[in-house]
Amino acid sequence: MMSLCLSDSIPLLNSPIKYDYRFLPPSAWTWGQALYQERWGLHVFPTEEQALNIMLLAHKLSLIQAYFPLAKITPVSWLRARPYNVLIGGAKESAHITGEAVDFIVEGAESWRVRERLSTELDNLKIRMERLPKNANWIHIDIKDPGLSGRYFNP
Repeated sequence: MMSLCLSDSIPLLNSPIKYDYRFLPPSAWTWGQALYQERWGLHVFPTEEQALNIMLLAHKLSLIQAYFPLAKITPVSWLRARPYNVLIGGAKESAHITGEAVDFIVEGAESWRVRERLSTELDNLKIRMERLPKNANWIHIDIKDPGLSGRYFNP
């Protein structure tokens, strides 16, 4: 079970997410970004499974970064504690709860254009992406099995 942390002072939170300690460099994203619950103003501690999912998603974000090399990718919602997910009105079985989803923005780019660009790469990246209204200012990706909903799915 996930536990709550009331302090940013823990060094782990500022550490880069390393998705493969043997071969790949640290990612550009930190554990603090992945674990932060904005409305609560605190971080959660992931289970081992959630941590592994976060590492895999950090790798996927690194692959996405290559499509936008001059822009900064900023996660806005990553792992969510189940009560936090309820508080913000997330889907009951949101992939954020298991650390399998991240919402992010690409600074300086319109999110609908980013979604449009990534929509042709979903199979290559082995991710799903939520089909959002054109005016939605974020991109949602996850690593769940595409199943019947496909890689570009409706929420």
